[in-house]
Amino acid sequence: MLLARLTNAARWLALATILPACAPAASPRPAPSPTPSATSVEVPAAPVAPQCEAPHCEREARSFVTKAVAAIEKPAAKATRDQVVAVLRPRAYFDSVGGTSAAGTMVEPFVGDLFVTYVVDLPQSIRSLGPGDMTTLGLTRADLPAVARANLSTRLGDSPPELARSKAGDVSVIAGGNYFESSRLLLTEDWTALSAKLGKPIFAAAPANDVLVVAIAPPAEQLAKLRAAIQGLYQSSDRPVSPLVYRWDRGGWTAAP
Repeated sequence: MLLARLTNAARWLALATILPACAPAASPRPAPSPTPSATSVEVPAAPVAPQCEAPHCEREARSFVTKAVAAIEKPAAKATRDQVVAVLRPRAYFDSVGGTSAAGTMVEPFVGDLFVTYVVDLPQSIRSLGPGDMTTLGLTRADLPAVARANLSTRLGDSPPELARSKAGDVSVIAGGNYFESSRLLLTEDWTALSAKLGKPIFAAAPANDVLVVAIAPPAEQLAKLRAAIQGLYQSSDRPVSPLVYRWDRGGWTAAP
């Protein structure tokens, strides 16, 4: 399969060491959007460097604080319908910001430890979708999933063509630097079509926001190695999503036994 630029070469090396037969597949349309913080506040400057020395330290610290406060007080940029995107996040993400039932939170359970939430993908940042955005855009909760998944599909593009040519025992890593890659699990029509074409069990894992691992009918020993590799990638990721392996079963994902 086609080699792709990986956002973290060490993560790929760790996976390749455990699964030497697998190869990374290129994500067809990388997304340039930067990643948001858990609170979706964009701070326009890097933290003050630890090696900062007087007399510059105080000046740099004051500048950083001023910019950070300005970023927090800045009104949220207005959203357009084509910027509303569905994404997958782990339960731990929501626990860190008040839980899945926090006021104003739009969250739906997906599978295992994963939940669907909605963001606004702006040119220079990503922020959470809020009730005010829904009102402004004329979106209802009933309309939201279809609109947001269509926008997600646009950002991800088609699945790598190599997947459709996979054989039993093949493992593919989709890691082209696309912030939304792990959320490809939401594109059920694509997985339904792939399942029908291959006629074999499909397993997938999303250890990090920009990585998706897909295995076709792995034998038991390979599946065990895959679980270990996914755990390692999850634990080493800056933005972990899920340590679990999922199986496509009768039109939906389930946690693999």
